[in-house]
Amino acid sequence: MTFVSTWLAFAGLVAISVPILIHLLFRRRRQPVEWGAMRLLMEAIRRHRRRARIEQILLLVIRCLIILLVGLALAEPIISSIRSIGVGSRLVVFVIDDGLVSGIQDSNGSPELDASLDQARRVVGRLNPGDRVALVTTSHPPRVLTDGPTPNLDMVDRILDDIDPGSSRSDLGGALDLANRLVRDHGAGAPTTVALLGSWREGSFTTLSGEDARGSIASVNWPEESSIQLLAGSPTEEPATVLAISGMSMRRPVDSTQVDNPPVRTTIRLQRVGGDLGAGESVVSMEGPGIEDSTPRQIEWYPGRSEAVIEFSGRADSTNAAIDGTSVITALVDGVTLPTLSRRSMLVDTSRSIQVTIVDRQSFGTTTDIDRARSSDWIERALEPGSQGVIEVDRLDPSSLSTTMLRGVDALILARPDLLPAPAWSLVREFVDLGGFLLVVPPTDLEVHPWLDDMSREFDITWDVEIGVAAPEEPVDLAVEQPGGSYLAMLDTELDALTSPVEVFRHLRIKPGPGDGRTLIKGSDDSPILIAWEPGEGRRGALALLTTAPHLDWTTLPVKPLMVPLMQELIREGTTSGRVSMEVLAGEKARTTMTGVREFSGPGGIQVSVDQAGLSTEPLRRTGHWVARDSEGAALSMVVVNPEIAAGDPSLVSAEEFKARLGVDTPWNLLDTEEMAARFSEDRDGRFWSLLLLAIVLLLVVTETALNRWFARSRVNETSLRGDIGNVGVGS
Repeated sequence: MTFVSTWLAFAGLVAISVPILIHLLFRRRRQPVEWGAMRLLMEAIRRHRRRARIEQILLLVIRCLIILLVGLALAEPIISSIRSIGVGSRLVVFVIDDGLVSGIQDSNGSPELDASLDQARRVVGRLNPGDRVALVTTSHPPRVLTDGPTPNLDMVDRILDDIDPGSSRSDLGGALDLANRLVRDHGAGAPTTVALLGSWREGSFTTLSGEDARGSIASVNWPEESSIQLLAGSPTEEPATVLAISGMSMRRPVDSTQVDNPPVRTTIRLQRVGGDLGAGESVVSMEGPGIEDSTPRQIEWYPGRSEAVIEFSGRADSTNAAIDGTSVITALVDGVTLPTLSRRSMLVDTSRSIQVTIVDRQSFGTTTDIDRARSSDWIERALEPGSQGVIEVDRLDPSSLSTTMLRGVDALILARPDLLPAPAWSLVREFVDLGGFLLVVPPTDLEVHPWLDDMSREFDITWDVEIGVAAPEEPVDLAVEQPGGSYLAMLDTELDALTSPVEVFRHLRIKPGPGDGRTLIKGSDDSPILIAWEPGEGRRGALALLTTAPHLDWTTLPVKPLMVPLMQELIREGTTSGRVSMEVLAGEKARTTMTGVREFSGPGGIQVSVDQAGLSTEPLRRTGHWVARDSEGAALSMVVVNPEIAAGDPSLVSAEEFKARLGVDTPWNLLDTEEMAARFSEDRDGRFWSLLLLAIVLLLVVTETALNRWFARSRVNETSLRGDIGNVGVGS
């Protein structure tokens, strides 16, 4: 048996020697003086000396044992009182994986996180009063749930009861970094234990970009001067398969903005992740204020099938839309293992008006001469073909472009990109990043277009762009078969017929290259005529480049039937993608371009304030739709928060691979539930032995008292005998 404080046990041993030393040092040696009755007295003493010596030795041994056992028994209680004031207390830091993957349910419907929390409770129940505990969770961004290390173990239990599976990815590296800071702040002298608790599936190690997170985990440098015990729960061996909604999209007719509750077609993509892709059935349904009630659809899974696509037909509902026209629909799948991945929300645009700004030099007066019409004039006529047009067009001089002028604008058309000041390109990039749609057309009076370099640099365009203009001797027809794309999907059946009469006289020299750009319309010589870059990483909006100006000196497009539906569809689909792209991954911050937004209100009544730049002050952790509200509570816009599918990957990780990801140079000990709890049992066993020793001490005290009285009575009788002998000697 060991003791928490060995010095106190040693003090008990030293205390034993004190009465012995006193007896040896101060024992008086008398010089015997013989006298007449000495012979009779010595004979009486000689008869009782052996019994008296045994009695004295026995009492001395019992008293020394009492001192020793009291010192050993009090070693643990005394150190506990020192811990209560925070001196030399043990620190236990729990790093609990509450990321998305921890929500995988067992056959009873309980998430795997519950097993980790139960394990933490068992360990906390074995700690001593005064031990300090800190709780760190891994769901992005990781947090310290306790106010630093705390000795209040009851509060720790209450916090554990309130932990639920998160919706965001697990950031184990960031959580371990927080734990490392707690260890360093607590001090190097105290014994410390860091305990990793989780099921440790593949999803626990997925970063935001989908890469392996082992680098950030192994890079944590624990203080070498501290006595740190690194423990980790063994990864689960229970296989699981999750069903996720991987994507959603919605289509509606070109003229749907003129119809209340227009018909829409919603496409939902499903994905199964895991090792067991057996046969089964799933029911998919849709709900939300952005769409009328629809009939659930059933899908059958055959063995090995991992993906499926299902379509819903219905009507958009603008009844509960925000002021900017955005509303939300949610798709759900029943009977799943990971509920958070079985729901996905999408923003829909129910507005009947689209704000478009054309950047061009101001024109004083109007012209009806088509030969003198500028590119911006043709575009405006295509966007507002009648007085009842739903697209509202404004004009803006290039020198007046500013953040203020772009607020509330859905689409920006640069008819004179060559006149933009250098700082203005960054404003345009910010406009697209925040969800706006950008259409760029070349100016008609230039032979060299250096602005293409500015655009390519600002938007990271890696295509082969030349600043010169191609002017073939013969007009170039558009290709018989056009590639089309998402922005022209509603024109797919008519696109080839609409493009056939169009001729191109001049166009920019651009060759397709790497990147996410895509040619939507091309010439018969394969030269790109219309190129689009859809929303991507860090860019919520889309941009498109028309390589030929909609001007009669460049192309016959302005006077052909393609012009109106092309511009209408580009603006409608481009702005829809920008609005709908207000999608945030769980655990990230959201930004809004609407003026006057003061907070985001989310599921369960959660409220997160918004700073002056339109950025939420805290990450949005709950999935679902969030409403951007002003100071009076009016719904100005909406944002949807969805989970990251890779973060819910249920694939198993072996114990060897788990240790490798924790870092081969870090002494992590993998333990199951019973083994980890046993590591914290020594102090509680020590208290049991302390009580046992104190009970033995009490028994020895009673025994010593009884023996002392018994021996004293014997000594009284002996004294009486000696007195009788002395009297005899005197009488003689």
